[in-house]
Amino acid sequence: MEDQREYFNKLVSALEIKAESLERTALKNLRNHLQEFESSLSTIYKFLLEKGMIQKDPYRNEKSITELKLPSSEMLPEIDSQQELSLRFSHYTSQWEFLVKIFHVSLSNLSLKKVHTMMDLLSYIRWTDLSTTSSYQTTRGIARILTRVSQMNDPMAGKIISSSASNLGKVTYNIKDELKTVTLFLRERYKTEVRENITSRMKINVEQYRRKPLSIMDNVKFEFSHKMKAAGWYKELISELLEEDFGTAAEKLRTNVLEILQVSKTEEKRSKKTGIDEKKALLQILDTLGRTSEPIRSALLRMNENSRILNSRKKSFSERLSELFSHMFKKSDRRVIYEIITKDPRTGSVSKESLNFSDFSSLAIRKARLIQELQSAESLPRKKAAAADIEKLIKYIETNLNELKTIHRRITGLDKYFQSEEIPPEIKGEMKSSSLNMKSLKSAISDTIKKLNDFKLKREEAEQLKKLGIAD
Repeated sequence: MEDQREYFNKLVSALEIKAESLERTALKNLRNHLQEFESSLSTIYKFLLEKGMIQKDPYRNEKSITELKLPSSEMLPEIDSQQELSLRFSHYTSQWEFLVKIFHVSLSNLSLKKVHTMMDLLSYIRWTDLSTTSSYQTTRGIARILTRVSQMNDPMAGKIISSSASNLGKVTYNIKDELKTVTLFLRERYKTEVRENITSRMKINVEQYRRKPLSIMDNVKFEFSHKMKAAGWYKELISELLEEDFGTAAEKLRTNVLEILQVSKTEEKRSKKTGIDEKKALLQILDTLGRTSEPIRSALLRMNENSRILNSRKKSFSERLSELFSHMFKKSDRRVIYEIITKDPRTGSVSKESLNFSDFSSLAIRKARLIQELQSAESLPRKKAAAADIEKLIKYIETNLNELKTIHRRITGLDKYFQSEEIPPEIKGEMKSSSLNMKSLKSAISDTIKKLNDFKLKREEAEQLKKLGIAD
């Protein structure tokens, strides 16, 4: 059997290679899915606040979050249970915002304890099993509130919120899988750190351990409390470590550990390849495109609410008279038309457009739903994209980008309309702005365009290398 120093060196080398691989794969996917989760959650939270279905936390913006921490899981009080549920949901969404926007998700900043907290935060509300009869009271409370949304006289809002909640359930599975992959690495890194800082300096021999394993464990725990207390004591992992170094099946256990840390040959080959995996690169661009779904849905919620307020207000005599004549001569025309101003981002030219709001809203939400489905590996749109040839996939992405640019331009025009002097002063204060959503949408579109252009450039370079006979 190889000596401990030789095995330790192999471990360190394997961990370094595995870390590089995880940062390119699991960690990258994890960050994207965490961002997608937080975006869908934010849409639901803001909608429920605007509708008064949950109460605002008056101290939300004053609280400084510096670490991941779960909201309370104690029984909801019989009195003021709705207020307590609102506060917990506010704390929950704040934690997700901190995780995505402040907490740096990388192997250098993750630990077993932090991953465990992330897992607990992920399951604090059971989005994968959202039910009004759930045995988890917070899940049950949120499910009941969302059920009320579906019963509102606003089908579009119901569809958008239902879609966001469904997306949370789907993304939960992705995040769990990625956290499990990261945990396997962190377990071995933890054991390696204990070896380096504690057991390698204790002069433990095989005979001593096999004769008195519990005594050795106690000695390790004592040293741990002085040198690595902040890392957290995991008895199961310390036991694994001692068995790998001094147990009767040490050689087999060490082989298993190195196999766990081994980067697959396929992945290794791809990292060394001078060319690009075109299909994989384009599917990753589709993932970036997927970030456009949530801003569209959130903006449409606001625009639909603005339209509802505008059209349900008490109208003047001249407006009612105008509608009467319109209905007399166009009985079947129930369209909602808004005269909006749009700006061409390429030329800077400004034009006026008569926008059929009802049709546009329906088309835009269908587009957002399709883009969301593209993020699921098991969905039909994703499978079709994965099966398409490269040229068709490029064309598909470009077509979607053009449609998304149009959606962005029109929602921006609608936003300006609802904030303009066209809106009666008595309801102007009730109009919701979607400017922040449009910034997010524009950013996602820009990132997708940049990645697509980078892909095309790399593809051209690969073709040139191939012609010169120096490509793989």
